[in-house]
Amino acid sequence: MEIRNLIVDDVFAVARIIGKTTRGAQVQLLAALTGKGKSNTVQVGMAVVQGLMLEAESDVKAWLASLVGMDVETFAKEPAMAVFDIVEGLMAREDAKAFFAKVSSLLSSPEA
Repeated sequence: MEIRNLIVDDVFAVARIIGKTTRGAQVQLLAALTGKGKSNTVQVGMAVVQGLMLEAESDVKAWLASLVGMDVETFAKEPAMAVFDIVEGLMAREDAKAFFAKVSSLLSSPEA
């Protein structure tokens, strides 16, 4: 499954997802993005599943589907591991690492 390059719409999609989550899920994501403890891929995957997907399921599905060029209905029929493959694939890419580094700096700012 090929993951497309991140675009401006992704900034807004991720902001919308994070905006729907509790502060606890945001803190969990921030810890994952800053790499405290386990490896980034494992932590980000856990944060996505435990926090973001539980609190913003439809938005996360829509975003992940868009990353691989599918509509949500088609994506929902993919094997369960597709979610983790996409997260791992993203976290292996330099553009995504830079993107999520910016997200983590926004989450960690006092105004967040």
